[in-house]
Amino acid sequence: MWKCLSNSLSVAGNLAYRHLSRESTCIRCPENKESVNHLLFKCTYARLIWALALVPGPADGEWTESLYTNLYWVLNLAEENGRLEKQAMIVPWILWRLWKNRNELVFKGRKFEAEEVTRRAVEDSEEWRNRKEGTALQITPRVDRGVSGQWRPPPNQWLKCNTDASWHHDHNRCGIGWVLRNEQGEVIWVGARALPKPKTAMEAEVEAMRWALLMVSRFQYKNIIFESDAQVVINLLKNREY
Repeated sequence: MWKCLSNSLSVAGNLAYRHLSRESTCIRCPENKESVNHLLFKCTYARLIWALALVPGPADGEWTESLYTNLYWVLNLAEENGRLEKQAMIVPWILWRLWKNRNELVFKGRKFEAEEVTRRAVEDSEEWRNRKEGTALQITPRVDRGVSGQWRPPPNQWLKCNTDASWHHDHNRCGIGWVLRNEQGEVIWVGARALPKPKTAMEAEVEAMRWALLMVSRFQYKNIIFESDAQVVINLLKNREY
């Protein structure tokens, strides 16, 4: 958000202005200069995503030429219109996905349909909301030391991250999740999401572990034990040479 408001995002227009690039046009609509406002609101791709998310523009449904007017509108959506409270929750994630997918297209040539971007923004919002709820509830599970199949606490000043996946032959999606707890069994962070089903249950378990590693690494904790009930995943990790 700060980079948007300070006009310091590395969009093509800004790079050309600083003589870091020759091209200043939008990769999706080359007839337009790629400014921050164009990328997030005026580009046909962005407008389609906002429309799919049922977020109207500030001026009679149209996005203005002012980045600040547009940002003020979407960041105060619930206050401006109480009926748009649900849409307001996904606004930050739409902005993030627009920037992220722009970079995927520019640097990797990967294109994402607008419907998929909107869906992922909703999933991001739900993931964030569920994680905050898990932290606020401070759930303390039962801990039976030395009993097979029961969760065991980590050593003092360590955290334990458990991962799991749900995979079924007849479903086209799978579920993955992780939970980070301290030695008292208190939940520190938690995440859950649905994904397109991979070919095997093992791939789902590996994806759950990979996602947990990515998320927990951002919190900069130093002493963490990762635990999975999928023995094949544990064997793969233990047998890997670094």
